[in-house]
Amino acid sequence: MAELTREFCRLIESAGERRDPGWLREVFTLLPRLHVAVISLHDTRSQTEEASDPENWPGEEHGHLDALDDRFEFYSRLRSDLGEHDGYWLEFDPVGDAHDSMSGSLADDLADIYYDVREGLARHDAAEAADPAADAIHFWKRSYRLHWGQHLVDAERHLYSLKARNRLGH
Repeated sequence: MAELTREFCRLIESAGERRDPGWLREVFTLLPRLHVAVISLHDTRSQTEEASDPENWPGEEHGHLDALDDRFEFYSRLRSDLGEHDGYWLEFDPVGDAHDSMSGSLADDLADIYYDVREGLARHDAAEAADPAADAIHFWKRSYRLHWGQHLVDAERHLYSLKARNRLGH
């Protein structure tokens, strides 16, 4: 998982520098590998330990989340780099009379995945933790379940749609 995370982070960070259509194809092939890796992780912490964990949302209370301005700048750069490939319509089941369409942003998905998996990587690489690998695994699994898993599925769906319509790049 750590090596895939490094690969994903390098790829996302290189978006603006590359300016080639192959970049999006690489994202298309890497996301399913990241998905398999995170669901294959074995978290050694029990449900009881997780329930007593003071972290309601991994990272927030402890100052690990990057400044919102930096995150917004990163998202904005990705959105600009993706151009017409960024926006997509979400599939959903309307409830009652609510038939409003919902849209998504690939830049938002990739930025949120990036920041969450990068935080897990920082925990993995931390020398001061008693068991950095276990801490990283717990963070990746929990943050996947609470947040970036939905972004991952949405990004995979949108990229598949682009690929099916020959719009992923050549």
